Amino acid sequence: DALSEGFSCVSAMSPGVMGTTGIETYDIIESMIKKIDVDFVIVVDALATNSIKRINKTIQLTDTGIKPGSGVGNKRKELSLQTLGIPVIAIGVPTVVDATTITVDAIQMTLKYLYLADIKNDTHYVLTSYANKLSPTLVYENLNSVEDMSDTHKEAFLGPFGKLTEEQQRTLIEEVLTPQGYNLMVTPKEIDVEVEDLSKIIANGI
Repeated sequence: DALSEGFSCVSAMSPGVMGTTGIETYDIIESMIKKIDVDFVIVVDALATNSIKRINKTIQLTDTGIKPGSGVGNKRKELSLQTLGIPVIAIGVPTVVDATTITVDAIQMTLKYLYLADIKNDTHYVLTSYANKLSPTLVYENLNSVEDMSDTHKEAFLGPFGKLTEEQQRTLIEEVLTPQGYNLMVTPKEIDVEVEDLSKIIANGI
């Protein structure tokens, strides 16, 4: 029954992670569904992202469910209409990113920076002097305005590696880092504060 207009009864729980509880999140939620009368499930989880621009900056909503841990290669039982038998609304926030993504994004931003410098005929200054300047005068804040550049520019700055597509660069870097154990999953140092703020936004939205 509705508590008042626009509000309904909601049950909330934090199942934790299997590494802590030893119990699959799916099993915990399934048992709760069997115990109480549930119309649908809203699951909130952290996500891994393939762009550092999305870290703690976006909130993803889907009705197709979620696979806990899949973003970090730790696949658990799926939470979805097909597995639980009731609708599942998934809310996800990208909070972690791997070293491959950071490397590729850093390379792409540097490439755009050098491209803008080249347009201004300032490439030599950038490559020889900029890194030594305590108060740099050459700063390009509009890197996102560079949507594409020719293979000639890419190869001039990065050699054969520059001619690879972004996806090919990602695959190559991942193949280099992963066997060494260096494709780490990382999160911003201010993650605790940002998660608290994001949780309030999501809770108020629900």
